[in-house]
Amino acid sequence: MGGFAQGTKYEAENGILTGSVTVQTTVAGFSGTGYTGLFENEGDMVAVTFNLSPAAGYSLYIGYAAPYGDKKNILTINGNSIEASFPASAGFTEIALGKVWLREGSNTISITKSWGWFLLDYFRIEPCTEPEVTVQLPYKLSTRAPHLETRMLWSYLMDSFTQRIHSGVMNLNAREEAEWLFALTGRYPALTGLDFMNHTRNYSWYDKSVVVNEAMNWYNQNGLVAICWHWRDPSRATEEFYTSGTSFDVSKITETTSAEYQMMLSDIDIIAGYLKQLNASKVPVLFRPLHEASGRWFWWGAKGPEPCKALWRIMFDRLVNYHGLKNLIWVWTTDAAPDNLDWYPGDEYVDILGADIYAADGDFSSQLLTYNAIKEKFGGRKLITLSENGPVPDPDRLVSDRAHWSWFMPWYGSFIRDGIKNPPAHWQKVMSHDYVVTLDEMPDLKSYPLSDEPDYSAFPQGFFMAGWKPRTAVMPDYTDVPAVTDPVTVAITVDCSDTVTLVSPYLFGDNANLWTGPMSDNTTLMKNITNRDQGVMRGPGGSTSDAFFWNRSTRPPDVPQTLLNDPSNTNWPWYGQRAENWTMHVDSFYSILSKAGITGMLTVNYGYARYGTGDDPVAQAAHLAADWVRYDNGRTKFWEIGNEVFGNWEAGYRIDRSLNRDGQPEYITPQLYGQHCRVFIDSMRVAAAETGHDIKIGVVMVESATTHNSWNAGVAAQVGDKADFYVVHSYYTPWNTDSDVATVLNSYKNTEGYINHVRSTVAAAGMPELPVAMTEYNIFAVGSRQQVSHANGMQAVLATGEMIRTGYGAACRWDLANGWDNGNDHGMYSYNEPADPLDPLSPRIPDYTPHPAFFHLYYMRRHTGDVLLGSTVTGAPGVVITPTAFSSGHLGASLVNTTKVQRVVRLNLKDYGVGNRFCTYTLTGTEGHDFSRKVFVNSTGGALAAGGPDSYETIRADAVVIGDEIRINLPPLSAVYILVEPGTRQLAINNEVTAVDPVRSDDDVTIWPNPSEGSFTVTGMPDHVSRIEISDLRGNLMMSMKTGRGKHEITLDTDIVSGIYLVTLYGDNYTATRKLIIKK
Repeated sequence: MGGFAQGTKYEAENGILTGSVTVQTTVAGFSGTGYTGLFENEGDMVAVTFNLSPAAGYSLYIGYAAPYGDKKNILTINGNSIEASFPASAGFTEIALGKVWLREGSNTISITKSWGWFLLDYFRIEPCTEPEVTVQLPYKLSTRAPHLETRMLWSYLMDSFTQRIHSGVMNLNAREEAEWLFALTGRYPALTGLDFMNHTRNYSWYDKSVVVNEAMNWYNQNGLVAICWHWRDPSRATEEFYTSGTSFDVSKITETTSAEYQMMLSDIDIIAGYLKQLNASKVPVLFRPLHEASGRWFWWGAKGPEPCKALWRIMFDRLVNYHGLKNLIWVWTTDAAPDNLDWYPGDEYVDILGADIYAADGDFSSQLLTYNAIKEKFGGRKLITLSENGPVPDPDRLVSDRAHWSWFMPWYGSFIRDGIKNPPAHWQKVMSHDYVVTLDEMPDLKSYPLSDEPDYSAFPQGFFMAGWKPRTAVMPDYTDVPAVTDPVTVAITVDCSDTVTLVSPYLFGDNANLWTGPMSDNTTLMKNITNRDQGVMRGPGGSTSDAFFWNRSTRPPDVPQTLLNDPSNTNWPWYGQRAENWTMHVDSFYSILSKAGITGMLTVNYGYARYGTGDDPVAQAAHLAADWVRYDNGRTKFWEIGNEVFGNWEAGYRIDRSLNRDGQPEYITPQLYGQHCRVFIDSMRVAAAETGHDIKIGVVMVESATTHNSWNAGVAAQVGDKADFYVVHSYYTPWNTDSDVATVLNSYKNTEGYINHVRSTVAAAGMPELPVAMTEYNIFAVGSRQQVSHANGMQAVLATGEMIRTGYGAACRWDLANGWDNGNDHGMYSYNEPADPLDPLSPRIPDYTPHPAFFHLYYMRRHTGDVLLGSTVTGAPGVVITPTAFSSGHLGASLVNTTKVQRVVRLNLKDYGVGNRFCTYTLTGTEGHDFSRKVFVNSTGGALAAGGPDSYETIRADAVVIGDEIRINLPPLSAVYILVEPGTRQLAINNEVTAVDPVRSDDDVTIWPNPSEGSFTVTGMPDHVSRIEISDLRGNLMMSMKTGRGKHEITLDTDIVSGIYLVTLYGDNYTATRKLIIKK
């Protein structure tokens, strides 16, 4: 044992050298007194041993040189080995080998020759500040609508993961190996491994019924069934599956007209026939095709990762979607190689990650290094198993090393029986160990309680939390900037141990709309939708929903020519099967969902139940909705019955009774709507059951008593317990009013009142409390282009933050691309928008250019973790924070300054260890414009007259090295999005702020002449005044300009018309207002 003290660097030349390895000094640039090399002969090794206290995770680095090209050699840590890659390097360099767990007391790290021919300089460790990656459970299977039995098995595997390992053996014929093991140890393994190797051939010597029968028998004993597929040459030119024995070209899988494609598809269909037998008996299968692909020794890996991934995805689609198999749990075989993610088909196609490890005879180590490498590389997103192995890891080592493989499975024959790879005494220890599950210890898998969904009963968001997943953050590319030194005016303390609630992933959605044409083929728009990570998109588009016939291109015969809403207006039908450029085909909506990877929320046509002229319009409309559920086939999780059906603008609100044949009243009532909802819900649930998918159905409520004071109680009383959630809409600001910026920004405070109104009115009716979704929201302010402004983006962030805090389950902002309408445009993206609003003939802003709201919600989503934290704010008013934590340990927050005065915030983090830096993105509008059409990100704007920077994805964050506090500058009317790097250093809590006097009547400030004809002088200004604004008595901004600090007097010459105005001066924590009269 080397006599080294505890430290961070351990020199190779001071270690124990075995074989022909020597200490050398020829190549310059080494650490310490030399280095070791060259690892030319078998058994050449260098080992260092050192003591540590306590046991902990460490980052491991190795100093080396590889002047002879890329090399791989064996890294061993406390008996666990892994092949480590060392890229070519003529000089000495350092490589990070990832996180390792080192025990308390003595630890040994060594390098042993594999390829050899490299120079080893040192090993270096340092405490790992990043939190340990853990496997994120529970999660759902990739197979759509799996059998209940499959879900039960899956729930058992998740529940037992990290608790015990399942014993298994690979059987060549039936259960020969399992029987041999039973004869030796008195116990059967929990898992049996089987192979479809011969099932695409008709060998006279092989009974193809054995695999299916054995799988059924084993599962009926509560055993686990794993099936791999050594896929013989699909062309039948050979009987081989090894690359060396066949020239079959897997790359043809992307050429659907090729003979090879058809051959592969034909073989998949053959295997599907056997899996269907198991599916019919509801036998779950741990299915592991295309194994060991990255080794390239099988034909399916011979052409590299892309063809192999394409084949996996086609196989998945063919078996799950085409053949309808619901019994498959998909196992992908990976490894610890640097390129393992390049081969990965994707989370949506894989349930379990497997590693095939054939260690040397007598190596019963836990294979911890490979386990940790896979866990870290894949971010803990999947269960991990030892899908094939030679020697079985020692259970004691598995426990002490925390190597949580789900099962082990040595290959048949000599790997099980030769007495060398797994000696009898070793087998007896393994099969009798408390950590190892054998067949007799398996639970009843056909009645196992489900745990494949989170328990969301404790959260007001309810089932919407089923989509919740832990979120991780990565510090962005950044540019270091100086720390803020301006006096602190606001102190915010975030209690990082106070979890207020989890963040629903469905609160960042928006609404599609029909009238701007198909959008899914616009690559820029789809990139932006995808980048927003919005979680959900609602369709088909507001009030068009109640006149939308998803399956038609022309008017149905039972729909009248005029769809009445209020006495002065009519409505007209929209059709989902029209493909003209002025509308959107229903499949275009689905294409958006698919390309962006988001969930749908669809509104079915309730109005048809009212204005339909058939004998039973309610049943007809419910059937239309149910048929849509069938067509949808699980692509949409959430459904609504009608849109704002209580409003006189909605088709179905008022009908022509002379055309109605089932005795409905002229005007809708809440009781009638509730009764009809029961019919819709029953029909839609039957349809969903036929597809094997679970759907959630919402009914329309109102958000306040001023809208319709008896609506909620009437609907709830009729719907009863049939609905899954309640739907509300709000356009926050007063209808058709030129609201000022303060009204717009402070309107978010209504959010809590809306959800409380729904809860209280439903409770008063004695009905159940259900989750609430805000499926339309925006502002109604008009006249100053408020809807396309930077301020409206800030309002969206404020409203979203409040919806997180108050427990909304989902939210969809209105809408995707609405149309300019003189700036009264709710769209997230532009459509028919002029560059100059005063000149309709000016060049048009390109359609689908993001409005400022896009940038705010984009950065908010990137800086919002999975948990909302508690916080307190002291000091100057007007700053609102939405603080969150990521599962990666980062803290992310949105800070909004709703005032026209700069705020400087000290961010206190209670019970949180900071790292080296925090990063910020500051979003501002055009200086002096309350409703700026432009938004700037860290002072970077776009070339157009509206919107934001084209390069928003690559804008570098401003980063500040953390000293003794976190201090952030919030410019007037701005939002700052912050990400704090986790670490171990605790900052002191400091709530001191500079004295604040937000409104100060300073007698020294005067205006003359007053009244004025338009030209006047302001005198007596304090040194720190930096801006002056003139507004009318309604708050409309007439003029804004920077004054420059240090000026005590300024003369203004305006062309403002006669009237009474307010002149406001802004400085450091200072505003002063004077009345101005202009007479011309």
